Amino acid sequence: MDQRPAAVYRLLDSQGSLLYVCMSINPERRFEQHAKKKPWWAEVDPTKTVITWYKNRFAAAVVEQQNERAGAPRYGKDQLAFGRPFLEKLAAEGYDTTPIPPPTAEPVTAQQQ
Repeated sequence: MDQRPAAVYRLLDSQGSLLYVCMSINPERRFEQHAKKKPWWAEVDPTKTVITWYKNRFAAAVVEQQNERAGAPRYGKDQLAFGRPFLEKLAAEGYDTTPIPPPTAEPVTAQQQ
């Protein structure tokens, strides 16, 4: 399992409504990809984007699922990075999802996403 820090990002519109929640080890690169491929990207207000970092992808995936359930984003995802039962088990067991400071910048290749 990739133990690098991973971020959960929440994309909001100008009114503060939740559009999309996802995780990535390189959110800025994901934003570039979304801008090219997602028709809803024009609705995103970059000044309201929230990025929170976690110690690894497991922690980020647990928080991502919790955000999906609590926030009911306008544009959902077809699947989570890990199965829902696995993430629910981690959450029930109290898996550490404490936010961490953003990591220092390091190059990320397309394969690492």
